[in-house]
Formats: sequence, C-alpha cells, structure tokens
Amino acid sequence: MLKAVNNAVLAAGAPFSLTVRETYAQPQDADAFLTRQWRRHIDTVEQLRRFRPPPATVLDVGCGTGALSSRLAELGYAMQGCDCLPPDGVNVAPAGFVYSQVDLDNEGLSPHYATSPPFDAVVCSDVIEHLENPAKALREIGRVLHQNGLAFITLPNAFNIFERAAIALTGNSTRYKFSTPAERGHISMLPHNVMHALAARAGLEVVAKHGGYCYLGGYFIRPKRRWSPLLSYSVLWILRKQN
Repeated sequence: MLKAVNNAVLAAGAPFSLTVRETYAQPQDADAFLTRQWRRHIDTVEQLRRFRPPPATVLDVGCGTGALSSRLAELGYAMQGCDCLPPDGVNVAPAGFVYSQVDLDNEGLSPHYATSPPFDAVVCSDVIEHLENPAKALREIGRVLHQNGLAFITLPNAFNIFERAAIALTGNSTRYKFSTPAERGHISMLPHNVMHALAARAGLEVVAKHGGYCYLGGYFIRPKRRWSPLLSYSVLWILRKQN
C-alpha cells in the first residue's frame, strides 16, 4: 500500500515522496525504526554502500553506543569507533569493535590514530555541530583517511524553510537551543558555503551533498533532490580526501 501511495505521489509531480526503504530489515521493535536517528543511519548506510562498498575499513567518529557501527559490521565493514563515552557506554557495538575514548574538542583524533593504518572511509553522524571547532575536526578526519578516502558527515539542516521561518520569527533556529556544557548540545551552525570552505581548507573535496528526510505527521518523507535543501531535516555531505 505504501509503495502504491508513493508511486502515485511521484506521478503527480509532488516535491516529495513517502520514504520506502529496503536497504536492510526493520528492527523487531517497530518503534525503534520510527526514530530520527535510525532514519539518518539508513541514509548514511545507503550512500556508504554506493560509494565505498564492503569490505572496507571504516572509522565511526562520534559513534555513541555503537548502533551505526553494528549495522555496518553486519554488512561486512571492518569497524572502529571513537567517542567521549566511557567504554562501558558503547553497549551495542559489534563483536570485535575497536573503541577509543576521545575528547574531540581538545585532543582530536591524531593522538589515538597516529600509528594506525589509514581508513577507507569515515562516518560522522550528527557530531560536528556539537563541537567547539568543526574546522579542526574536519582536518583530523582528513588525516586518518587514505588518499581518495571518503568521509560521510551528517549535519542538522538549520536552513530549511521551517528553520528559516523560525529564525525570521524568533531570531533562533529550533535545532540550536541553549544547552549546558554537560548536555553537549548543538553549538556550531554550518551554512552550506561555510561547510564547502572548511572542507577545502581540510584538503577534502565535496563529492556530493544530499538532503535527508523530513518528518511530518508521523511519516518520514523524502523530498525530491531539487527540493531537498528546503525541506529536509538533515544534510549528508560526502567528502573525498584530495591527493
């Protein structure tokens, strides 16, 4: 039924479609599937499989509990990860997961991966907006990649039409609210031109930029590409380390 509705919407020329995904099975808990984090993970997995299929070595920067790494390991990727959490907080990581506790604001990646072989890819899902120095983080990501290695970075879309309306009315984005240091909220807002510039300074070229879903009325909706920057909830950047 959902596919039929989706096809009808597309045929009518609407700027969006209901999201239909068969990349991998939904979890047994349906409520877990209907979360925004899971939705972002699906978008990242799809693009990683397209541009850097397994087997490949992947570093999950800001891996959290290890949920995204676990899904990628199931697909055949060799996963490592880092975050500010203590090791016992990374409780859903795959078997054999190599984890490093890293303070991305102060240490960066280099002290932990200076002697490691470079990675084929880095995934960094909704992390950079939490950091005090996104430019430093991008340079560090570039350092741990192979030549022509790829970084897959998702960010909140603070410039879709909903956020632009919020900024016009209140002076603030709803995605960037006051938070205490302990909460580690969103503090770095990166317009598209700024992200392009920071990537170039880090020796990374923009391969692609994709809007993700928007979430309306309990449904995940995938805007068509030309409408995506104006409607999507998040943006996925694919960056390549330059020779």
